[in-house]
Amino acid sequence: MEIIYAKDLRDRDNKKKIPFEPGYYRWWAKENEVKLLLKDYFSELFSYLRPGESEDNNLEGYYLIYVGIASKLRNRINIHVNQKHSKGNLDNDGLSTLRNTISVLLTGTQKGEKETNELMDKLKIQYFNIDTPKDYENEDLNNPDFVVPLNIDKNEKSVIQDFKTYLEQERKKAKEQAKNK
Repeated sequence: MEIIYAKDLRDRDNKKKIPFEPGYYRWWAKENEVKLLLKDYFSELFSYLRPGESEDNNLEGYYLIYVGIASKLRNRINIHVNQKHSKGNLDNDGLSTLRNTISVLLTGTQKGEKETNELMDKLKIQYFNIDTPKDYENEDLNNPDFVVPLNIDKNEKSVIQDFKTYLEQERKKAKEQAKNK
């Protein structure tokens, strides 16, 4: 298990530290960033977020906001961190789910690359080089004590459904706006 700030992955040499192998990753945010993302749902959901702990390699004060699996960790994490909000990516639904979600929550559009990068630079990424990443994903998403708020898919807990519906509607609006321009 390794942890790195997203901003450090804008440097080519730091990206090389992440293996090409399959794996699992978690995104962690401090309370201020969680407030920005959860908006009016913050007070309802905050107590359901999984807190990081000091034994989690300095994740104390951070909260789990997103999880994912990858056939090649370096490629997937790099896309989340460094992908451009170019016309081609916007026109072809090419933005990563995480970038799209953060952009929509911060700006109401898919075009908020600057705002997305600024927020992502404050986040930590925890990653594991493992052959069975789905087991970890299922464990995090199905944990009865916590929710992972920015994961739309497989997020079935009742406490997250209002936010999930809001997020799906906002993403749909932003997608339609991008296609109409």
